[in-house]
Amino acid sequence: MPFGFGDRFALRIEEGNLDLYSRPFNYVSSMNGMYVESQRMYFIKGDGPLKNLNGANIYEAVADNPVSLDFMKKRQGLTVVQVIGALAGIGLTASAFANLEPDETPNVGAMVGGISIFAGSIWIPYFAKADLLDKAIKSYNYPELFEKYGN
Repeated sequence: MPFGFGDRFALRIEEGNLDLYSRPFNYVSSMNGMYVESQRMYFIKGDGPLKNLNGANIYEAVADNPVSLDFMKKRQGLTVVQVIGALAGIGLTASAFANLEPDETPNVGAMVGGISIFAGSIWIPYFAKADLLDKAIKSYNYPELFEKYGN
């Protein structure tokens, strides 16, 4: 079957306090019409239901583990950094166009700086957030290792 899930099931990729599952996800890109295959991640805590693996669901699932919860709180803090950085970048870029006379050119330095701040504040924390999510899961599944070796 070329698209969709057909009769394929999610594959357990890690067993622990949170069992992690992966399931192929296939689609045709609306941007370029190319066939794309990626993975959707899920988890089960105990006898609970299968849930999408995302920050909100993991935050709720690891709330009973202080180490894992600390990683998730750090992750939430990065979301705040992303929002503040993006707003600062937009503000700096907008300032390049503020109070311009019709024959004036915008301040290129402010434009480049604003765009750089915007892009950096979005993408740099993005990768750190993925790492913190992974650490929250690992510290929940293997608390003895995190107690012994730290983060």
